[in-house]
Amino acid sequence: MNKVVTAETDLTLPDGAADKNPIGVVIPGFGHPKFLAEAIISACEQVIDRQLYIVVVDDGCKFPETAETVQDLMRVYPGKLFYFRQKNTRLPGARNAGIHFLLKLHEAIDSIYFLDADNRLEPYSLQSFRDALGDDPQIGWAYPDIGFFGLSWGTHGFDVRETAPNYSVFKHLVANISEAGSLVRADMFRQGVFFDETMRSGFEDWDFWLSAIGAGFKGVRAQNTGFRYRRRPESMLAEARREADALLGRIRKKHQRLFSSEFVAKCEHKEAPFFAVVISDGEEVYLFSDPLVENTVITKQEFASYIKNWLTNAREFFFPESILAIEAATWNSLKERKQFLRSLFWRLRSQSNGFEYYRVNNGPRFDILFGHSGDELKREATFGAITSSTLRSLIMGDVEFERTVIGKPRRNVITMPLIANNPQEIDEGGVADFPAEISPVKERDIRHVFLSLIHDHEGFQKPLGHMDRRFAGPAAPAVREQLMPVTFGENIAYQPYVCAGPQNKRLLISSNATKLFNLQYSSFIRLLKASKDSFDEVMIALDHKREIEVKAVKIPVGDYPNITDIYTHSIRNIAQEYRAYLHRKLSFYFEHGDIYETSLVMRNAGTVFMLGDTAFLEAHGEARKNGSIGYLWLERDFFERDEELDHAIYKALAFEHALSAIVTDSDDIKKRLSAYGAPVDKIISADEILETVF
Repeated sequence: MNKVVTAETDLTLPDGAADKNPIGVVIPGFGHPKFLAEAIISACEQVIDRQLYIVVVDDGCKFPETAETVQDLMRVYPGKLFYFRQKNTRLPGARNAGIHFLLKLHEAIDSIYFLDADNRLEPYSLQSFRDALGDDPQIGWAYPDIGFFGLSWGTHGFDVRETAPNYSVFKHLVANISEAGSLVRADMFRQGVFFDETMRSGFEDWDFWLSAIGAGFKGVRAQNTGFRYRRRPESMLAEARREADALLGRIRKKHQRLFSSEFVAKCEHKEAPFFAVVISDGEEVYLFSDPLVENTVITKQEFASYIKNWLTNAREFFFPESILAIEAATWNSLKERKQFLRSLFWRLRSQSNGFEYYRVNNGPRFDILFGHSGDELKREATFGAITSSTLRSLIMGDVEFERTVIGKPRRNVITMPLIANNPQEIDEGGVADFPAEISPVKERDIRHVFLSLIHDHEGFQKPLGHMDRRFAGPAAPAVREQLMPVTFGENIAYQPYVCAGPQNKRLLISSNATKLFNLQYSSFIRLLKASKDSFDEVMIALDHKREIEVKAVKIPVGDYPNITDIYTHSIRNIAQEYRAYLHRKLSFYFEHGDIYETSLVMRNAGTVFMLGDTAFLEAHGEARKNGSIGYLWLERDFFERDEELDHAIYKALAFEHALSAIVTDSDDIKKRLSAYGAPVDKIISADEILETVF
């Protein structure tokens, strides 16, 4: 860095400015000195309540007019305007150099604004930015709507683009919604967030904001800032668009955690909840994607405002994809059966369609029969559901369309088992009948909730807007479509089994349901006891070859309230899915394509324990790609016959590469695994693994 040039003249400060920390402005200079002069003057002429420092970073500009322009203006703005020249590093390096200069210039610098040399500000801009930034330390930056001038599409020579009227991390993962011309809290830099100087071909702004999100910061919109962006036919942005695919891949790789299914699910749950549950006999509306994570609770009046915003601009505002109408007592009773809630809403997310009624009945295991044709379902239901697209069509449609949709609903049956608090309750016959609180109500009462939503917004007219002001950020529906589906291969995609809590605090235990209670129960309980202090959630995954009653497995949900999910999967021996390994014929329990849905449940677990010859061993490979750590536990008394143990050992050897360890206290099993090539360090005793993992 070369010597800094400035004028040593006292600065006249506005009243009260001495009590507030100063703001800095960084202006990189490279080419077009005439535009640079306009940018400098617009920054120096700010009307603001605190001291202001502007530094121009000459990034190796080949035109001598750049230095001459700045030095001429320094005589006009002594003590306020600074200048230095450096070897060309392109835009990220120039901005970082300006940041370091300002942080050294004044150790208590409050915030820094980035103004490109061909853009400019109105006199009130920085005060507007600082007011929006506020004092919340989690708000890292204030970004503007972008007012274009120069080569403009606006009929009056300008147009304004709104990228995100409400800041959204969820949207920011899909596209850059924050212009670089933003005011950034200096604490972001003090915590190590800077521009990546290797991003020399564009998208450096988006990369910078993603780094800030990763450090725990978020943005806020600053309205009416007077920020002016000069649109020109050739720019760094145009260059970035030509290299978009490569740059996007680089950004996703660099910020892997932000694009992980765990982080994306958390963002959707908080900012764009998939479900809205409208309490038919109350005033509450619950918004969520994961029913087991704290819901957002609003009033029906507030929900009406959601609908209005959505009808006004569906591209701009997130809106729940599925709306349920349910009585308060029924909703509370369903929440008490939390072990099946995620499976319920996963199926609703994947398969709900149009306008529907659902009847919840007691059953041996969780299941949903869609399109039930039985007459006994008519006129009564537990709850109703409607998709947002159907709701919108009904609001915008006519009476005839309403009669067609509402008059021909699909009726579905949900079976949901009751789980005893502990095994003794089952042995003593203490499991209650299906509770009265979850009994069905008249369909007309459910229908009335949806008809009210429709009729309250009939004849909706979109308000007029300024023809030169438009929303141009990522479309809300496209954000969810791009980020949420989980894709296997090129063509197989599923809706995610959404868990919005931290993955590393979630344990999954899988077993064969018919053997868990009789043969593997003591090890199962041992894992549950160890999980109490180490995992917030425990998911139980059961496979079964014949139909089972979940309550007969005797899972002690009362003794272990951290059990949040019970997922069952029906398996069968598939002749064409046999494989040979070490000259042994191995059975596989999943048909091709069937394994992926089950793996979505396992993907949400940070740690997976598989007991015995469980089908979930086949699905663990897909879950491992999402960060799950897998352990297979084998003991002699897990099996009734020697041939079953033999099969489990050889299957463990076939999948050994995907496991972190094979757990056993049996010397015989250890010797056999080692003899066939399993690494000795991968064969661990139960005490050792429990101490390590828990």
